Amino acid sequence: MTQLKTIYSDYRTCSRDFMDGLEYLKERSIPDAERYFELAYSAADSNDSNRPKYQSFYGFSRVLNGYQDGLELCKKALKADPKDGDLYLNLARAELFNGKRKAAVAILGQGLQADGSHQGLLELKNKIGYRNKNPIRILKRSNPLNEMIGRFIRKTNVH
Repeated sequence: MTQLKTIYSDYRTCSRDFMDGLEYLKERSIPDAERYFELAYSAADSNDSNRPKYQSFYGFSRVLNGYQDGLELCKKALKADPKDGDLYLNLARAELFNGKRKAAVAILGQGLQADGSHQGLLELKNKIGYRNKNPIRILKRSNPLNEMIGRFIRKTNVH
């Protein structure tokens, strides 16, 4: 099953229902988590800055419960707030849960561009073995020149 350890942002401004949903998610009580995320999402008006987050978590919990519409909810939430690393993390996890590793890797890359210090994105990247493209694509990954350039890029890359 997809890793459910929560490594997200600070949620002190979020609703009680959302916080309860997070607790159920941590406990792997997915039907209960979905119910509370839905309550938070339904109660939030369009001016609520947390609404995309509620939508994303509701969508992610729907995916975990086997509903395909959850993936679309995650995508819509990300469109509403493309700077929130948590939304990328939920969408990447949803894609992984559906067996779409390539899509998850692409989303992780986009998420790290938007929020390069997001702990959850970095951990998921390491967990699934995400690898950057070869520096010189026409050469094999094992080519000494690619290896040397790759080491240099990793040392100078600040994440």
